[in-house]
Amino acid sequence: MSVAPYNTDTPFTADDVARFNRFTHFPKDLQKENVSFAADSARERAQAETTLKGYGKSEMPDDVSRALERLRKARYQIFTATIRSRELAPPWSVVGPARYSEHARPERAHRVMGRAFDEYNAAKATLAHRLQRHGPPLTIRSDDATALAQLEAKIAAAQKAQERMKATNRIIRDANTDEAWKIGRLETECGIKEAHARQLLKPDFAGRTGFAGFELTNNAANIRRMEDRVKALVAESHRESVTFQFSGGRVEDHAADCRVRIYHDEKPAAEVITKLKGHGFHWTPSLGCWQRLRNNAARHAATVVTGVNWPKAEAPEIVADDGVEPARLKSTVTAPAPRAGIAP
Repeated sequence: MSVAPYNTDTPFTADDVARFNRFTHFPKDLQKENVSFAADSARERAQAETTLKGYGKSEMPDDVSRALERLRKARYQIFTATIRSRELAPPWSVVGPARYSEHARPERAHRVMGRAFDEYNAAKATLAHRLQRHGPPLTIRSDDATALAQLEAKIAAAQKAQERMKATNRIIRDANTDEAWKIGRLETECGIKEAHARQLLKPDFAGRTGFAGFELTNNAANIRRMEDRVKALVAESHRESVTFQFSGGRVEDHAADCRVRIYHDEKPAAEVITKLKGHGFHWTPSLGCWQRLRNNAARHAATVVTGVNWPKAEAPEIVADDGVEPARLKSTVTAPAPRAGIAP
């Protein structure tokens, strides 16, 4: 079985280059094209390996190798698509306006190139996604046992960055010192390399030096957002599990599993299923219920879907709204199981 051309360092042939050069004033060189293709492939692989090493992985996972191969193929196909598109619509500057208008099919040539670049962009996105799957999660889920520790670490890092930006701006905006002194202090006190320091000293389009005010404001707002989420996680960990009935089923606010679940006595109507999906609930066959991550938004969504009102933390009884006269229903309340990472 022969190796696919794009899996070699010399994928292009003399015939490929000759076909391209038929319709150009700037002919390509076969050796240069192959060398450039091999260099791009090596660079992509080296970048992937560097990223994986940062994630603590010394070997290339199979899914990343397949993504790299797809990217190589996509780059190879851009060259072959360019050849084909030039044959469909040769440049009028080469063949002349008369012949171009008689024989060219620019719309088809445009589609050929469009498909090639669409595949190339999709291959790049796939590689980035595969690499990210082997790295740390971008989001901190509430049901993660280490969620609180992760948030506190991110808050500490953001606070450190805030102080670093403030210190940098104080040094840069000191009118009584010269540039060389500022660069030296930025490197020793703030850990900013010379090249970055020079960029910070250079005024931007608005004449600002150092870190712009909006960067500090946005970082401070992010710190406050994370602190609020820590408070919410702690409060959620102390909220008791509650199970209660509504007309046609029951709702569970499950503390140990960190889920809000809706059980129906019978399969709900299509419009109800659409409503469940629209409010973030997912069908879980193993439990026979619709569920989503436990939080205030999930409880509100359950109210919208089922029509029930949630009890307050100190009053587990609720009022059911099922089209008949409201009645007080007893709830089954169980103490929440302790979750790792949440202080009592």
